[in-house]
Amino acid sequence: IDTKARFYVEFEDGKAEWYGPEKLSDCLEVNADLDISNVAFGKLWDTFFVVFSDGSWEYHGKGLPRGLVRLVVEDRRRLSDLATVTLGPRGEWFVVAKNGRSWWGGLSDDLDNVISDVLDEADDEDGKERVVDFIDFGEKDSYFL
Repeated sequence: IDTKARFYVEFEDGKAEWYGPEKLSDCLEVNADLDISNVAFGKLWDTFFVVFSDGSWEYHGKGLPRGLVRLVVEDRRRLSDLATVTLGPRGEWFVVAKNGRSWWGGLSDDLDNVISDVLDEADDEDGKERVVDFIDFGEKDSYFL
């Protein structure tokens, strides 16, 4: 559930319910043969981003952050390899590709500093480099990292 009460939920039996812009219903109907990995809602009512389990994706709305559009459409040439996209109420965004690589933008200075601190810490116990594999955004600069 986002700040405008939009939501998408899928049940164990594969059925789903959602509330959001009409274009979301259109998108889900046209792609009914694809399993959904995640649905993210942006800062404007009509803004959403759907990632399908095969890595393909669709988005709609004027409120999609320019940096996100530049990444997925221009820089990555519409590759169908996404795993997750999250959007925040203030233009924040986070993307993970199926290979584990991640990108983000539109963050507050506070969150940007937290991420830098986490990534600058020593490698974790098994010697792997630290990565950011998920960020979710909420009201009043809240986040889940």
